[in-house]
Amino acid sequence: MLIMENVRLRKQQHLQGRCFTTLASSSSSSSSSPSSTLLTDREQETLTLVRRVVEEEIGIDAWNEAVSCLATFLQSPIQPDAAATTDDADSVSTTHDQAAWCLAEAFGWKKWVLSSSTLRKYQTQPIVPSVESLEETMDWLLQGPLQLQKDPALLQTCLLKYPALYIKDPQTLYRRAIQSAPRAYRDAAAFRTLLRQDPSVLDVFYNCGDEDDGCASNCGNCWVTYQRR
Repeated sequence: MLIMENVRLRKQQHLQGRCFTTLASSSSSSSSSPSSTLLTDREQETLTLVRRVVEEEIGIDAWNEAVSCLATFLQSPIQPDAAATTDDADSVSTTHDQAAWCLAEAFGWKKWVLSSSTLRKYQTQPIVPSVESLEETMDWLLQGPLQLQKDPALLQTCLLKYPALYIKDPQTLYRRAIQSAPRAYRDAAAFRTLLRQDPSVLDVFYNCGDEDDGCASNCGNCWVTYQRR
């Protein structure tokens, strides 16, 4: 599959210290480029702690590979071979920091390192995703029902702003969202149109109007509540 081959190419080029900076621009969607979305000092401190804990509890190699894989999508998600390369070390570092922060958010490492030892007893230890699983997820985002290969800027927005929704298991979230959606949005094309207006809709998976047990305390993820916003 062409996109999967491109994924592997991007990973290899990042591991060699190369960085892609040009996006395939096929959309008029507005979003900040990765290089303009800098981490705050507090976020940098948290990320340093995440790296330290990951190294102690799991090992840093798998983490670094996952970060490099995701960073390629924040630079050039569609056409890596058409992107320009740069020797700007600051740009490479910034993008990798953003990718690491997204992984920490999506897989629970941020919450884990900021929790006390007592609270951790009631939490499941986070995992480091494999490069293969990240590639499969990105391939689904690009070529699956969301068709984000048509909108690279929106893909970046989804990854940077909603990492827990779009990096960990968007396939399951999409299935739950579209199955519970009002009839007007149960069509894949209609759902895509709504998602382009508001990517957070992927987290709306309940519909108290269709359920026998009413709201079931799912108001924050309910279509009825969502449509009233």
